Amino acid sequence: MKNLIAMTLLCAFSIGMGCQDSKSIRPIEQENERTKDEESPKLLEETPRDPERSSLSFIRQDGRFWVDALGKQMRLRGTNLGNWLQLEFWMMGSPMNTDAGPIGDQCTLENELEKRFGAAEKERLMAVYRDSWMTARDWDIIQSLGHNIVRLPFMYNLVEDQYKPYTLRSDAWVHLDRAIDEAEKRGMYTIIDLHGAVGSQGWEHHSGCAGKNQLWGSQEYRKRTRWLWEQIAERYKNRAAVAGYGLLNEPWGTDPTTLASYMADLYTAIRAIDQQHIIILPGHNSGIDAYGDPAKRGMKNVAFEMHFYPGFWGWGEGQDPVEVHRDWLFCGSSGTGGVCDWNRRLTDLNTPFLVGEFQPWTALGNLGGAMTRLHYDTYNALGWAATSWAYKTVSRSGSDGSNGWNWGTTTNHAKGGDFPSINISKADKKEIEDYFRKFASQPLLVNETLRSAMTREAQIGVRNEAEHFSFHKGVSIEKSSDADGGLNVAYADDGDWMSYPIHIAKTGRYRLELRVASPHAGGQVIVGRNGKDLVSAAVPQTGDWQKWQTLATTVQLEAGQQDLTVWVEKGGWNFNWWVLTPQ
Repeated sequence: MKNLIAMTLLCAFSIGMGCQDSKSIRPIEQENERTKDEESPKLLEETPRDPERSSLSFIRQDGRFWVDALGKQMRLRGTNLGNWLQLEFWMMGSPMNTDAGPIGDQCTLENELEKRFGAAEKERLMAVYRDSWMTARDWDIIQSLGHNIVRLPFMYNLVEDQYKPYTLRSDAWVHLDRAIDEAEKRGMYTIIDLHGAVGSQGWEHHSGCAGKNQLWGSQEYRKRTRWLWEQIAERYKNRAAVAGYGLLNEPWGTDPTTLASYMADLYTAIRAIDQQHIIILPGHNSGIDAYGDPAKRGMKNVAFEMHFYPGFWGWGEGQDPVEVHRDWLFCGSSGTGGVCDWNRRLTDLNTPFLVGEFQPWTALGNLGGAMTRLHYDTYNALGWAATSWAYKTVSRSGSDGSNGWNWGTTTNHAKGGDFPSINISKADKKEIEDYFRKFASQPLLVNETLRSAMTREAQIGVRNEAEHFSFHKGVSIEKSSDADGGLNVAYADDGDWMSYPIHIAKTGRYRLELRVASPHAGGQVIVGRNGKDLVSAAVPQTGDWQKWQTLATTVQLEAGQQDLTVWVEKGGWNFNWWVLTPQ
């Protein structure tokens, strides 16, 4: 009975809320499946393709959820391909410079190449770089990390001929097409993200040209951006493997009202061509309030996007990073802050959400993998899509993984993957080309702690981490001092619960072990399957919140995919892991 209540109380997200009143939040059905001056030359031949072909179904809006063509809610978790179709030089250790100093943005690099070699050779060298930064092995790694969606940041001049405004480059679609194809054949969706508009939408280097912010003061640049999106919509309107269009990355160079008005203009332009794709409305750094309710603006099939970076840029810097992330993911001491506040806003607006960038692992050492998994699980339980920043960063010396981890899930290996700096003002064309090509072959190193956490599913006969729940009510997490360290579930109060999907191969009796700790007597746990109570057991008094003991009992399980729920009948105990073993 307790677990039937848990199954019916699957709030759209209930972490740390004390579970808000289930009447105020649409229940989310628990899923049993995981869903991972010279003309520019024609540099690459475009591959003939059938725009109707797709192994993936269109994603659409259903209220505040992302759903597939059959209405099934999507648990979208992925990454960003930063520094590929738009460069950010910190992502490769800032190794390039000119006689004037370090190169800090893509415009500086392109201008220097063009000044020295002409526009055609500049374009050829940029294509060499793009073909080298992302190869088949990179796409395989992304798939191996458990991702099912990839955000594709690009600069406007990848598609538009910057020398002939309102004209497509001869190779306009080569790299985007290739990215969509590579992702699709691995079962992954893509989001097309305009990261750098013509004129730049902000002052920052990641708009492509630092210190400009000219988009908002130029009607011509805004018209060209509208034209660009019309071309993209025409190209991909029948491509189901594209999950959505990200209209503009971090558009902080204007006020929220102007932003919302211009995004409505882009929406109208796209909808005149493409009625199928979700259009992603970017939040300002102050939030999304200027949009109001998209439906009241006549907008359909849309989503909002924000970027959340707890632990960085004044957000809890100097504090224990585990505490900072816990407050964000588990709604703070009040139970109403953090993701809970955003969940209420999006529920009221009945609109899907994309956490387009976030970064949990860098500052957390060996806890980074577990915390990253918690971010994805938390966002997905709310119905949000999530793409972390970023797939790959490299450094000049490389890494062996022993001295912390940078901003990429993948980096260059110190053994054979290191590379020097290069002066673009002095190197000849061959030296620059050879330098770019090294990115295709340099040995890579994957953050295995993160990959393990991201791809681990509950299994028979192994330890399953308590914090790897798919849904829950009321509990939180903390650092564990148990033998294996990591994180444990904490703050378990009466009526809280955690749910874990698992496949049982064979019907029969199973030994169930739960790793628990409690300074109190009287704790009680009920374990259930698909809403039906299976077994109740007393939680022993172990002597302290971090003094651990293994509780053992037996359960009868039927074969098949199912959800096991751990119900806190009587709280006051911590929970670290659980194991099922056939008897």
